Amino acid sequence: KVNNWLRRWCQQEQFGFLDHVLLFHSDGLLDEDGVHLTTAGRNIFAKRLENL
Repeated sequence: KVNNWLRRWCQQEQFGFLDHVLLFHSDGLLDEDGVHLTTAGRNIFAKRLENL
């Protein structure tokens, strides 16, 4: 619910929005703890931020 509101608000205010939860549920992008990004995950995150 919060992400949907935030996504709409960002579009309205012409801010970029990166829904990283969907992106990082792929295998190998989250560390074993399920919270922190692996090196591959950090690289993808950085590239996505560049494109905002």
